Amino acid sequence: MTFIKTLRIFTFLIITGFVLSACNEDPILFQNDYSDVPDLPDTTAQGVTKVTTESGLIYYVITEGDSTSFEVVIRDDIDIYYSGRTQAGEVFESSYANGKTTPDRITDLGTYINSRGTSSKGEGFVEGILGMHVGERRVLVISSDLHTRSSGTLVYDIELESIEY
Repeated sequence: MTFIKTLRIFTFLIITGFVLSACNEDPILFQNDYSDVPDLPDTTAQGVTKVTTESGLIYYVITEGDSTSFEVVIRDDIDIYYSGRTQAGEVFESSYANGKTTPDRITDLGTYINSRGTSSKGEGFVEGILGMHVGERRVLVISSDLHTRSSGTLVYDIELESIEY
């Protein structure tokens, strides 16, 4: 190997090392901005319906959807606005992250479920979406045995924008 090639490789490795070390010093550069995430709706307000399913999922119907529209079934593609919070209220994921104003698409809700019958977010998340109508807004309260994150209860605020079947 010539001296020039060796010098180029050495320089590349030094620069790569500096870049990687700089990334670890300031994790703020890679964190989502959740400042535009709407507050959770009041689940104790008049007109809010509380439902507890056989699995133990609790959800609150905040806004009724269009009952003349189809309801979500497992094979549907859906567009949803959502925010996931810990029980303490800390947002850990949201379709509103970084100022985003369009809903997230879940393509084929059925593929969202793995071979054990749970989704990447947990079976409570999928169960809470099934049966929703366009325009419906729900707050899901998902116990630790119905999701795949670390222990603790999760709270999702979900609004169904559209269904493609």
